[in-house]
Amino acid sequence: MDIQRFTGNPILTPRPECWWEQKGTLNPAAIQDDQGRVHVLYRAVGFDGLSRLGYAMTRDGFHIDERPTLPVYEGDIDDPYARLGVEDPRITWLDGRYYITYTLASLYKVNAPPRIQNEQAPWRVRAGMLATDDFRHFEEFGHILPDLDTKDVVLFPERVNGRYTLLHRVWPSVQIAFSEDLRHWEGHDTILSPRPGTWEGERVGAGSPPIKTELGWLLFYHANEYFQRAGNAKRYSIGLALLDLEHPERVVYRHPEPIMRPEAAYERTGAVNDIVFVCGAVERDGRFYLYYGAGDGVSAVATVPVNEVLDLVRAGLAGQRGAPTSAR
Repeated sequence: MDIQRFTGNPILTPRPECWWEQKGTLNPAAIQDDQGRVHVLYRAVGFDGLSRLGYAMTRDGFHIDERPTLPVYEGDIDDPYARLGVEDPRITWLDGRYYITYTLASLYKVNAPPRIQNEQAPWRVRAGMLATDDFRHFEEFGHILPDLDTKDVVLFPERVNGRYTLLHRVWPSVQIAFSEDLRHWEGHDTILSPRPGTWEGERVGAGSPPIKTELGWLLFYHANEYFQRAGNAKRYSIGLALLDLEHPERVVYRHPEPIMRPEAAYERTGAVNDIVFVCGAVERDGRFYLYYGAGDGVSAVATVPVNEVLDLVRAGLAGQRGAPTSAR
């Protein structure tokens, strides 16, 4: 596929005058409004080591036209589940409002064992949700999956069979859950798991919110090939899957290879090497604009023709139909 990185990447880097984002401006969520503006929320890591949400806006999808000098959301500093801040947002337009899902980060006690295999610290992660009309004022929904160590939460942009639907990741796999009120969720069935020995052998997570197409719900997701190797390189790549429109718990196609690997210098080298981590996808001018974190430190954008993505999925579906049962 014709993946084109913007020649002006990275589009968001730390600003010297803003201490609250001096260590990183990464993992950008993005959504386009009816005026063609793309609103971006990104994880900003400060000198204090805490994460907050910064805001930016671009009219052409590439060049930043607006970017406040203060974060737009800091979370509740008194919440013990947010001791390390709020991070990795996603944005969904749903029921006439922007809904933002994000991760609250903290740690279990020092003597607690790591909850995730191969991790060196006992991370504690929870899912939070906000709603906004202007990216300045936010309605807080609090912890929406309060009893789960989970992250990478993405909301579908419409109800499916009358229910709100989301994807989230309880390590190392992606689950799907349903709700009547956006606050109480049930189901939590696993739909995407790592495939050992491949580019997605260690963990997988939902990237941008699913996009409705004639073929099904298109999901750009991220996956880690292995936990760690020399140079702190984990190699996160971007993959593609298709979920059934009426029954999104069914994965009808999963492309066997990543559509984008870390290749550019700002992706290969950073706070953590070898990372492209998609959190937002916008369709405009016949292309998908993929907004992603690079090298765990900056934000970038790449584009790919919509028709090429859909043709890739069509070819994959046709191959599945023509394959012997044992090869599916």
